[in-house]
Amino acid sequence: MDDTPVHELMTDPVLTVNDDDRVGDVGNAMLDQEIKSIVVIDEECQPAGILTSTDFIEVATAGPGATADPVAEWMTTDVHAISQEETVTAAAETMATHGISHLPVVDDDGTVVGLISTTDIVAGQADPSA
Repeated sequence: MDDTPVHELMTDPVLTVNDDDRVGDVGNAMLDQEIKSIVVIDEECQPAGILTSTDFIEVATAGPGATADPVAEWMTTDVHAISQEETVTAAAETMATHGISHLPVVDDDGTVVGLISTTDIVAGQADPSA
């Protein structure tokens, strides 16, 4: 698995949103798609932020009015991304170093093309033919 490129295990296509989308709408989309994170993109389709199920714990404690807030108010802006050609080992190291469980995957132009999570990596380890 050490040399497996990220693009072989990443989730694609990836659901993306804009930073002015409403948190409640994004949360509903995540529930509908049964996903735990969503990449926020800028005008060039590059990662500008990430919103995860963990962030929604904060939204929930802020009260019902928070669901009308734009994603920009709740997203994490210190986004770590990885090239689709990098190895899964590099993705795992990045996640461990930064204490995160989701990485946007980008192409050579920095455009978001997928998402890799710890779940994807564990599934790939459990089934190396995946």
